[in-house]
Amino acid sequence: MLGIVVLVLYLAMMVAFASALAAVPVFIAIEAGRAAKAFLRRPPSLPREQARAQAELREQYASGVLTLVGLEARLDDTLRARSHLELAHVLDDLPVRPPVLPRAARIEVFAALAIVLVCHTLVARTAGVLLGVGAVLAPRPWRSAGYAFLAGLALLVAPLAGIVLGLCAAVRWREERL
Repeated sequence: MLGIVVLVLYLAMMVAFASALAAVPVFIAIEAGRAAKAFLRRPPSLPREQARAQAELREQYASGVLTLVGLEARLDDTLRARSHLELAHVLDDLPVRPPVLPRAARIEVFAALAIVLVCHTLVARTAGVLLGVGAVLAPRPWRSAGYAFLAGLALLVAPLAGIVLGLCAAVRWREERL
């Protein structure tokens, strides 16, 4: 009698495990589809672009390109802008400054180099290379989630690389939210 109960319990556990193995990829695919739809529908944030334009105007003023009157007029235009096109006209005639890597990107490049040099598994080195390439690409909204996914994969093979990738994902996520 006890053997039958144990057998039934084992069979129930196997069915639950098999259904979980089948359900997880389906759930991930559904959530990825929802995220892609939300990403494609979402227009770029105008207030974020206004803040970037205002920061750029302040930098141009600090470097001596703009006068105080010109800065005030352009800041007013920035605040009155209702579209990205109106916002682009505020910065059109200013010289373009060379891009500077943000702090999170500099940390990611250093971490990628450390992972590639220290870890000896193929998965960890691949994750390190992807981290370094992702650090210097243009900003993408999926970057922190991608780093978290790489961290999860690397944790299976190279825990040190997974921890470093997880920290980079946290730093990037924090920078995107501020």
